[in-house]
Amino acid sequence: MGRPQDSTPLSRFIGPLIALRHSLPAPSPLAGGGGDDGPSSASASSTVQTLIEANVLLSVRRIADSPTVRANWALKGAKGVQVHGLIYELATGKLRDLGISRVPTGGETDQALVDEVCA
Repeated sequence: MGRPQDSTPLSRFIGPLIALRHSLPAPSPLAGGGGDDGPSSASASSTVQTLIEANVLLSVRRIADSPTVRANWALKGAKGVQVHGLIYELATGKLRDLGISRVPTGGETDQALVDEVCA
């Protein structure tokens, strides 16, 4: 019997991407006009772009919710680190801002969290 699927570094890396793809709505067969040969390249490209953007959104949320970033926000308040979602466009060589950002609220300090992360 082989190893469990999530035991390799590649499986652990790509597993959440596969789960994310399955959580997105299926592309419309009318959108690409792929016929019996499957989805058109335009439809596939749209699906890939949607997956990339959803992955960036999920990554921004996970990074902002990490203990390290939350401790930074608790320690520095409104001057803490900011997390932004951008995509590097290979075709243009430019970054595209998705308008997804998480910034500190400047609330009360959670000293226990700061102590845990800084220890």
